[in-house]
Amino acid sequence: MDEESKKEAQEDKKEQYTHKTAEEQKQSLMTYTMHSIVSANNQLKNSKNH
Repeated sequence: MDEESKKEAQEDKKEQYTHKTAEEQKQSLMTYTMHSIVSANNQLKNSKNH
C-alpha cells in the first residue's frame, strides 16, 4: 500500500467515525430532552396535587 492510499483510508475512517458520533450525540440529546420533559411534567403534577 503506498502512502497516498494509506492517507485516503485514514481519512475515510475518520469520516465514518465522525458521522457515527454525530448520530450518537443526536440520540443522547433526544433521550436527554425526553427525560427533561418527563421530569418537568412530573413536577407540574406534583405541584398541582399539593
